[in-house]
Amino acid sequence: DFCLSRGLGDVYKRQGYYFIKGKTLPLRGNEHFQIAPCNTYRTKDEEYIMVIAHTQKHWENFCKALDRRDLLEDEKFRTNTLRLCNGQELNHRLQEIFAAKTRGEWLEALSSQGVMIAPVYNFEQLFQDPQVIHDQVVSEMEHPIAGTIKVLNTPIGLSKTPPRIKTPPPLLGQHTNEILLRFGFTEIEIQKFREMGVVGGK
Repeated sequence: DFCLSRGLGDVYKRQGYYFIKGKTLPLRGNEHFQIAPCNTYRTKDEEYIMVIAHTQKHWENFCKALDRRDLLEDEKFRTNTLRLCNGQELNHRLQEIFAAKTRGEWLEALSSQGVMIAPVYNFEQLFQDPQVIHDQVVSEMEHPIAGTIKVLNTPIGLSKTPPRIKTPPPLLGQHTNEILLRFGFTEIEIQKFREMGVVGGK
């Protein structure tokens, strides 16, 4: 049993803020409300990268990897709290920096030095990524009308009993009879429903 409404780990810190303060945090786009820098930036080739320096040690390494000691020595960015308070200026200056090279150049240059950086993909790029292909994120199956279709695989991986998607997305009304029969209606009653326009599909 897995309850999707309990899968709120991604926003748990925001929940804690609400429970303590009794109010919702303001929206910040792609920025994090507790960490700076943590944002997306446009590169020279009009692509985007995501960068995060979530501790002081990572911030110092980030500045050194960029060869920008001026950021490291700037009093406005000395601590994470100060970087959050001066986030607009920080993001502006980082955007100017990242606009000087392509996404691929930044990924290669910074990831090799331990900076937490990742590409921001569109769907075409996402499903061509070698890791996504290796992880078999996409599965193919036969659909009775559309033929061979692609669907997302289950995110759960089990070595001894690997799960698989057994059936394609249903047609409109495909399971109407089956569901109504489970609720105790007879075939005759279901046929009357169809004649009355209460249910549709095949």
